[in-house]
Amino acid sequence: MNVNIDYYEIMGVPMDADRSTIKKAYRSLAEQYHPDRVSTLGPKLKEVAEQEMKQINEARSILLDEDQRKVYDEARSTFNGSVASDPQAMADQQAGIWAGDIMDDFRQTGEMLYNAKQAGLDVRLAAAAMDEANHWYNHGKAGKARHLLADSRNHITAQMQKRDALGQLRSAREILALAKRLGIDISEMYDMLKQGQPALEAQDFVTLQYWVELARSTADEKIQEFLAQEIIETKKAISQAQNAGLDSGPLEQLFANIKPLIGENRLEEALRVAVQIQDMTDQLFEDNEEQLIDELFG
Repeated sequence: MNVNIDYYEIMGVPMDADRSTIKKAYRSLAEQYHPDRVSTLGPKLKEVAEQEMKQINEARSILLDEDQRKVYDEARSTFNGSVASDPQAMADQQAGIWAGDIMDDFRQTGEMLYNAKQAGLDVRLAAAAMDEANHWYNHGKAGKARHLLADSRNHITAQMQKRDALGQLRSAREILALAKRLGIDISEMYDMLKQGQPALEAQDFVTLQYWVELARSTADEKIQEFLAQEIIETKKAISQAQNAGLDSGPLEQLFANIKPLIGENRLEEALRVAVQIQDMTDQLFEDNEEQLIDELFG
């Protein structure tokens, strides 16, 4: 037991924390500093993690033992301020806080890097920056390492913004093409996308995303109105086909597909199905024109 160490701060719990809270905090910290999660961060960071885990285990042991906790609390109360009066104790405590911060930086950057790779993003620069950060940390340059880790995360964030903005732009262009095919006037959306063209040319993906989202918002209401009308027209077409003794099964399936898409506001997918419905309806009626005329005027 060391009264110069704040076991409550190590565990991240208040001084009146009950056993359940302390156990929950310990499980979270044990997972955070698990050897499998820090084994790839280099020998020096692994050593720091092991030391952190030793202190966590010590804090857990003291705080979960009722007698030891009472002795510790009384000692801390009696010698309150002893850490502040001991420069070496203060330095040791600050070093522990700094080590914990940079461990968090490495962990956060590593998780972002992993997720970005899984998403298929080009993160070679980010990976190189993280490798360099590990190198400098192992040579005692923690400040330089943290700056490099920040650069790595910023690069990953920029790549994610680029992916999202270009993905939304492709979707918006697809909606324009589908709307034109279906005869929906969403010229305002086209004008908004033109406003975002300079941002695309400047590779300013945050601004580009703003214009794309604004463009989509101007078109959504008209698309929803069209789709609501398409529901009505499709019901009529199915009814006419059934009354004429035609096979309306494929058309009914498309109708069943489009309804949940509209309900979930998945407008691009709904428009694709609307195109299929129109094409199938036109083909069905064209192939069976005489039969439908007889049904209507017979």
